[in-house]
Amino acid sequence: MARDVTALLAPWIRELTPYEPGKPIDELEREYGITGSIKLASNENPRGPSPRAMAAVRKAIASVHRYPDGGTFHLRRRLAEKFGMRPEEFILGNGSNEIIELIVRAFVRPGDEVVMADQAFVIYRMVAQAAAATPRIVPLKDFTHDLEAMAVAVTNWKDIVVPHNSLENCRAVHPAYCYQHGCPGPLSDQFCQRPSA
Repeated sequence: MARDVTALLAPWIRELTPYEPGKPIDELEREYGITGSIKLASNENPRGPSPRAMAAVRKAIASVHRYPDGGTFHLRRRLAEKFGMRPEEFILGNGSNEIIELIVRAFVRPGDEVVMADQAFVIYRMVAQAAAATPRIVPLKDFTHDLEAMAVAVTNWKDIVVPHNSLENCRAVHPAYCYQHGCPGPLSDQFCQRPSA
């Protein structure tokens, strides 16, 4: 007889609604009978990959049989040189989602709150729920983050604030702002930060 393993899950995990990613472009084009579409919903670049990235992949392909450097030894040292920091001050992950999840796992306890704007990426809410935390959703103001309302929504000194990754908000949510308003600092998805040439 088959057992229902979902009964073994923590209640806050059982209540999670799975994230449903958008359909692949080829399936959407087939479904709607169109061609040449550009997908904007997934932060994809319609111009294709950078020639420098393609050259790096071609160079790396000869060593794909080797176990990857999970500690990102060389990358952290390059970043440390560039930003004048120590290599151990960098935490790298498979996209900003993984970093946000690691931080929530490390600092958030059941019943804690994670402050985020309405319309932020759904994964932020799911990560908070998966940690048995309470997502505190703050409505947008004029289609952007209401930073004052987000600061007011912080009810505990260790609440985590997760602004979404628009360029405006990366500029606007500065650690000094959170310090001034009594929260420990923003957890900012820096995907939007444009690399220097």
